[in-house]
Amino acid sequence: MVKGLKYKVKVADSFLNWTHGLTYTIEEIFIPEKKIAFNIAHDKLNAFRCEEPRDSRDLEEIELDDDFVRKLEEWVELREKLFKQAQKYFRTK
Repeated sequence: MVKGLKYKVKVADSFLNWTHGLTYTIEEIFIPEKKIAFNIAHDKLNAFRCEEPRDSRDLEEIELDDDFVRKLEEWVELREKLFKQAQKYFRTK
């Protein structure tokens, strides 16, 4: 099992919504060992690298399945590689 830190974070669907206070709260989990956070918003799994939890209040320690964490890390790495490869198709000269 891998340690995760579960917390709540306030998000918005756009900068305009954020500036008008149209935010909502979601749960997010940070995996300190991997420096990866993930959440589910609008029925979509989001995962990304970060150095620390995006909110440090009310952290709850949880245990995550090793296989899930391994697959999540592979997915984040694959997205990073694909992003770098895809950039060449959108660069202007």
